[in-house]
Formats: sequence, C-alpha cells, structure tokens
Amino acid sequence: SDRGLASCPGNTRLVSLDVGNTIIGDRAISSICRLSALERLYLDNTRITSNSLPLLSSLKHLQMLTISEEQVSCDTVVAMRSIERLRVLRVVFTDENKCDIGSMITELPTLQIELVKADKPGE
Repeated sequence: SDRGLASCPGNTRLVSLDVGNTIIGDRAISSICRLSALERLYLDNTRITSNSLPLLSSLKHLQMLTISEEQVSCDTVVAMRSIERLRVLRVVFTDENKCDIGSMITELPTLQIELVKADKPGE
C-alpha cells in the first residue's frame, strides 16, 4: 500500500522492488524514489499513472522498469529519456490492439523494449 511504502527507509541497499499487482498509487512514487540504489522496478498493474513516472528520473541506478499498457503515454516517453541508466522497459499488456508502443520505439532507440503478454482474468 502507499502507506506501507511510506514507512520504508530511504537510501537502502535495496536493488529490486516488485510492487506489481498491488493497489499502490501515485502517492507511493515519492517513497519509491527514496530507494536510491534501485536497479529494477516493477510497477505493472498498479494504480500508478503515467503522470508520476517522470519522478523516477531521480533513481540514478535504475536499469530495468516494468509498467502496464495503461501507463504508456507521451509522458512515459519523456520520463524514460530522463532516466540515465535505464536500458530495459518491459510493458505488460492484455490487449495487443491497445498497446501502441511504436512511438516509444522511435523516440527511445537505445532502450530495449519488451512486450509481455499478461493473462486476462479467468484464463
């Protein structure tokens, strides 16, 4: 939860954080950004919106980020450009017709973009 992350101490040696498939939202981003050693971050299927992703630029060691198709927007492209060490962006999607990452591939040529098909509920 947002409150649970707020109690996490900052500047830890934590290098990987998976909060995917939880109810955390935009308020949790400030707590996540205090974890300055993060290299891998999983934010897929959360309530975090593309509006908060630019704040991740403060994570100077972040190399891999996983988000959901709903978090992909023009703001996402801008955010990805500002994360210096980011090398891999994983986008989890359920509907390939809704997952338009063509502009991201064009705008972020040095970034490895991986599409990951998620199971639809009930499958």
